[in-house]
Amino acid sequence: MKVDLRKFLDDHDAELVVLSRDRAEMLAERTDKLVHDYHLFYSGEGYEEREYHATKRTKVPRGLQGLSVVRNYVLDTLSQRTILFVDDDLKNIYWVAGAKSTRLDPEQIKLAFLNLIVHALDQGAGAFGMSELDLRKSSPFTPFMQRAVFGSVFGVVGRAHRFDERNVLKCDYDFCLQVMRDERTIHKDMRHWVLSSKDEGSGGNMTFRTPGRRYEEIDRLKRWWGPDVIATGTGKGVEKLSVKVP
Repeated sequence: MKVDLRKFLDDHDAELVVLSRDRAEMLAERTDKLVHDYHLFYSGEGYEEREYHATKRTKVPRGLQGLSVVRNYVLDTLSQRTILFVDDDLKNIYWVAGAKSTRLDPEQIKLAFLNLIVHALDQGAGAFGMSELDLRKSSPFTPFMQRAVFGSVFGVVGRAHRFDERNVLKCDYDFCLQVMRDERTIHKDMRHWVLSSKDEGSGGNMTFRTPGRRYEEIDRLKRWWGPDVIATGTGKGVEKLSVKVP
């Protein structure tokens, strides 16, 4: 079944955005193979020479750096009420079904995004997204969550909140917590999960992803929200960051 995602977006005052900085090849090898009909916001070399499945392109001023800064730039630039941000390094998007996860093709991904936006708008959520963990590894009886964070597929409704530009690595955590504080809810779709390659290659937020910067931003989140909300632990020898909201 062909999904006219572009018409749906126009009809619902929404836009699908992919952000990419200095990763023209990564975008071509990853997200562009999965996601079509998007608005590309980019900076760096190599993008003009490539044919992407983007229907629109906007060049981001080179001086704007960091995920939080560029996301705010998009929110200030676009007029649509609902913006769905998608990372440029997606490997696959899956539907959790039965004993196995089903890998979605581009048409099925369009339908999943359409469904995600409809659910978020019906719920009245200010932020929405998809899981980055296979549902069966957490809770198989929870198709949606209203107290959680997300990142690789991240939706914003309205302009009541902004990404805090002091954090460039952990701005998603803070944004979700802002929305939960003010609106008491977010919308996280656990029926789908997103596999990305956040720590591969260069460019994008890899420019800022150092251990020192990571710990600095985690400490800042703890000061902002409290250690009972922002908790750290270890898993397989690597520090893990979790959010606990009652």
